[in-house]
Amino acid sequence: MKNFYSLFLVFLFSFQLIHSQNPVTFTTSVNKISENHYELVTSSEIENEWRLYSQFLIDGGAIPTEFIFKNNEKSSFELIGQMKESESITKYDPVFKIDQTYFINANTFKQEIKVNDYNTDKIYATIIYQSCNDYICIYRESELLFNLDGSIEDAVNEDLTTLILDDNNPLKLDLKNKE
Repeated sequence: MKNFYSLFLVFLFSFQLIHSQNPVTFTTSVNKISENHYELVTSSEIENEWRLYSQFLIDGGAIPTEFIFKNNEKSSFELIGQMKESESITKYDPVFKIDQTYFINANTFKQEIKVNDYNTDKIYATIIYQSCNDYICIYRESELLFNLDGSIEDAVNEDLTTLILDDNNPLKLDLKNKE
């Protein structure tokens, strides 16, 4: 019985440690290119021994980083081209056992936009990402704010392990290699 309690405490503290980790932090900034043309910059700092995965991954591995721009329902701005990433590493990943493209230490994502509504002074987005070290992976999302006046913002990270699953928000896992 003593071993059971010891094992339970180890599990509990391990879960808490994993749950509280936030190995990637983001900041945003904006470069004005012309009167209505801007470059949105998302910079990340990645803790030692952790990886942040690219937006451009093959199936069967990590979940690719994804940006969702929010306030474009009224066509207040339009994306110009594809988002650019800083230099990445493509290498064998021990967690997924395949080659993966990822970033270590720091990286930058850049997206050009054209503003159609001159009253638009902020762009809102969400970044959804997965980060792993050689032993565990975490899945997070962060709310991003881009101030078109050029001021820098820190992102607000959310732990997706706290999602409430119900009929309106089901969890769907497409498992591969079920054997």
